[in-house]
Amino acid sequence: MFTIYKEIWKLVTKSLSVSQLITFAVSACVGLFILFFAVYMYLDFTQYIQKDASLFAKEFIIVSKKVSMLQTITQKPAQFTPREIKEIKKQEFFTQVDVFETSQFQIKLYTDSDKLPPLRTDLFFESVPNQYIQADMIDWNWSEGQTFIPIIFPQNFLSLYNYGFAPGQGLPQLSESVFTKIPLKIKISGNGKQHIYDARVVGFSQRINTILVPQMFLQWANNTYAEHQSKGASRLIIACENIANPKIFEYVALKNFQINDESLVNSKLAFYLKVSVSVVGFVGLLITLLAMWLLVFNFQLIIEKNKEKIQNLSLLGFSIAHIAKPYMLISIVVTSVCAVCACVLSILAHSVVLDTLRVLVEIQPPIFIIPLTLTIVFSALLSGIHVYTIRSTVKKTVL
Repeated sequence: MFTIYKEIWKLVTKSLSVSQLITFAVSACVGLFILFFAVYMYLDFTQYIQKDASLFAKEFIIVSKKVSMLQTITQKPAQFTPREIKEIKKQEFFTQVDVFETSQFQIKLYTDSDKLPPLRTDLFFESVPNQYIQADMIDWNWSEGQTFIPIIFPQNFLSLYNYGFAPGQGLPQLSESVFTKIPLKIKISGNGKQHIYDARVVGFSQRINTILVPQMFLQWANNTYAEHQSKGASRLIIACENIANPKIFEYVALKNFQINDESLVNSKLAFYLKVSVSVVGFVGLLITLLAMWLLVFNFQLIIEKNKEKIQNLSLLGFSIAHIAKPYMLISIVVTSVCAVCACVLSILAHSVVLDTLRVLVEIQPPIFIIPLTLTIVFSALLSGIHVYTIRSTVKKTVL
């Protein structure tokens, strides 16, 4: 029996094309390398945008009206009318349209502790509907009678403090994590009333350049402290399915609206990066599939070439599994080696890219389980396809 197995192995190795096998190995390794590297880069990109995305739940734009000289002279506010808002809601490329609510009372923020640097400034508040904010991620709940106010500051507020205000006043510069731990006081005045609230910054935003508080609080505060409430809407927050849709820009330009350019550029960049990474991953997968087809085709030719000998082995009592085993083992070994090599190369390449990117952004390397999982999954998948194809080919040859 052992001699017969040796003959089967001789039959396989003798007719095996080493050059084709090497071509498959190199092609599969390159394809898997591109695919793995694309996955790592996608995870890096997701990690980078996750920080701001953890605060805001939707893809949106912020639209306002341009302030003209005439409006300045006549003191007429640049606001959206109910009719204009209704028309905007009818546009097919917008999924939801909501208004910014603005504070209509006096607000002062200050620190009240000997252990903290003195800080005092006038503020304003705005709010958006809670569905735009990931309320489960941060302390964003407020109910009437509550004396604590959670606040989201714009990212540039911290930059202005650290690089403009603090050095001139001899105050220490603060990181985001430290700033969010500072207890603040908010003094609200208006309509003959005054009250002091506790507050804390719970997050920083690059997407909305304003100071946000929960909508429920601002609505209650306007009803309580505002003497005359404005019924117009100065800004709109609009959810979109695809923020890079050119129809959006055409409509905004046609209506002469003003749009948050920085947030829009970031969102467009995010969209194009996702598309680019997907294309790169697809190319890697395509190369891998072509290499896999090359190996399968190679084994099919070998089996067809040795058709008579394989049929004789079957007549001698060897099962299809026994005859196909040498082909299967070679395929599994080669595929596994390719996956491991691609994994190692992609990790090395990814490390080089991370060292370059860390100069600009803070990105943590992926945990070890990710490349290990990719290697195991693709090794098992490709080997499974090869084993099934080889077994089917041998079965057809024997029968």
